[in-house]
Amino acid sequence: MPSIYYGKAVINTKTKKSIVVKTIKSQCFLTLQKKGFWFSFWVMLLFSGAVYFLHVAGGMGRDVFQMNRPGDYFPLVRWENGVSYFTIFFPFLAVFPAAFVSYDEEQGKSFAFGVIRSSWGVYYAAKAVTAFLAGAVLIWVPFGIHILWNVLTFRDTGNGYDGMAYSVQYFADESAAFEIIYKRHPIGYQILFVALAGVFAGICALFAYCVSLYIKKYKILCVLPLFLLFFATRELEFKGLVLDEYFTFPLGKECIPAMFMVEALLLAAGVLLLAGHVKKKELL
Repeated sequence: MPSIYYGKAVINTKTKKSIVVKTIKSQCFLTLQKKGFWFSFWVMLLFSGAVYFLHVAGGMGRDVFQMNRPGDYFPLVRWENGVSYFTIFFPFLAVFPAAFVSYDEEQGKSFAFGVIRSSWGVYYAAKAVTAFLAGAVLIWVPFGIHILWNVLTFRDTGNGYDGMAYSVQYFADESAAFEIIYKRHPIGYQILFVALAGVFAGICALFAYCVSLYIKKYKILCVLPLFLLFFATRELEFKGLVLDEYFTFPLGKECIPAMFMVEALLLAAGVLLLAGHVKKKELL
């Protein structure tokens, strides 16, 4: 069994993997104990639930065959007014579960308890993985539940918003990504959208966490990098590079390659920031 040098002891790779898994589990458990995570989670869930009940109230008394498909009653569809509000408060909510908590831990030196059981690299890598999962869960769970609510509540009569579900002209105007899935399997497309949006949200949370490691004063500054990034792309309006559009259903065709590129850049920036911080800690 191959072994590696770790601190003052030599441990094998199997033990190393066990330490990594245990550290990630412990960080996930600690995140679930933090008010910041639950604040962001409940805001997302309440936003999703409020939109659902508004749609239910608006559909009462209407002929079921005059209503849209279940997939059209979704908080993040581009024709909903709530989308613009969501893209404004998301950068703040993505920071609470990990970046704010990390700032407090760094200032209070409470990270020492986690490092004793592992190493600087393992500890901060586990924190980064937890930050990603926390950000992704903010999208996956509330909006996944919303899809289930819609399927159980609204009947699929084949009507689509502003046109029939299979209208060639409608989709030609919309230019939706993965258009064939959107036409034939609307709910399946919505699940795919939530999965992709969750990954993007997770990477945003991870990036915010890595930036927070370098902030020494004023915790509110943890919000600025992500907020300014969303704001700048919104103002510049480069096609496919407006981050708000990655949370807008259905995704535009130009969004997919741009979103993957933005995710790769944010992930690379986060990894570099994290590696630099770990190296600094190891030299102390």
